[in-house]
Amino acid sequence: MIDEIAAQNAIRKLLSAFDIKNERHPDIEKTPERVVKMLMEVWQGEQYTNDDIADMFGKIFICEDKNMVIVSEIPCFSHCEHHLALIYN
Repeated sequence: MIDEIAAQNAIRKLLSAFDIKNERHPDIEKTPERVVKMLMEVWQGEQYTNDDIADMFGKIFICEDKNMVIVSEIPCFSHCEHHLALIYN
């Protein structure tokens, strides 16, 4: 079970640690709520095992090659102050 209030308070503490205050940035007043909602959506798959996912989608992916995939030179020029997420070019 996710404690949304505790998570929102943690985001408020993070913003405060970086000296980002709501009174200086009224657009971010609801940022803690938005960030927690986004993270809940992004991490919703954490509740499932690989077998659960294979059953849900009716397929599995077999990877013969165990090499890491690396994507580089992706420019990052800003972040979304509403979700604390990076914005890519």
